[in-house]
Amino acid sequence: MVFPLLAMLPGIFTAISGATELFDAGKQVYNEVTGNAAPDTPAALQSAVESLPPEQQEAFAERMTKEIEMYRAQNERLEIQGGRVDAETLAVLTPEAATEVAIMRMTTRPWVVRQLTRAMVWPVMSVFAVDIALAVINTFIAGIWAVFGEAAAPVQFELVAGKFFGDGGSVYVQMYSQIVEYSAYIVITYMTLREAGKAGGPKQVVSGAINKVMTGIKSVFSGSRK
Repeated sequence: MVFPLLAMLPGIFTAISGATELFDAGKQVYNEVTGNAAPDTPAALQSAVESLPPEQQEAFAERMTKEIEMYRAQNERLEIQGGRVDAETLAVLTPEAATEVAIMRMTTRPWVVRQLTRAMVWPVMSVFAVDIALAVINTFIAGIWAVFGEAAAPVQFELVAGKFFGDGGSVYVQMYSQIVEYSAYIVITYMTLREAGKAGGPKQVVSGAINKVMTGIKSVFSGSRK
């Protein structure tokens, strides 16, 4: 019997040795093909696969060829979407420009998330701090006035929270509602992807978790508008 895919095993293991995700996929495929636990290193996995019967080697090679093709397609998509910056591109840049490009690529998304988080938190915290200060001042004035035997202080500062976030349809409420909703989408999605990337979970699980999170956020904001 001829097994044409066996000739692809050396190339498959070269790819597996160069990418952790492919090695993890190779271990999973080995487990499913053989029913045994896969070795913990690429070299040991290669030796284990080479000792399998040809039929199982063929099955392993066929599955891993598909995994490698999918991995390459995903990387190409990410490079196209994120902007391809390879050695050839960096070679034509000055060291200062290359450094700036690297810093921007590493920090732009975290910077955006930080700014959106501040946009969600700062308005509420600022109004809260001002109202606390005004309440303290009002209490102080009332106390001083009470010393002179008067029933009420002549000056009482009105708190600002009701002006900015009251139910009167303030333009600030409308602006803040729009900012908070879409900022929450972006921040929670980013943080979910970061944690999922650290954990190294399967992409299907990550995608499902993000969809559940986003559905929950949308339901919260939809309910708040009613």
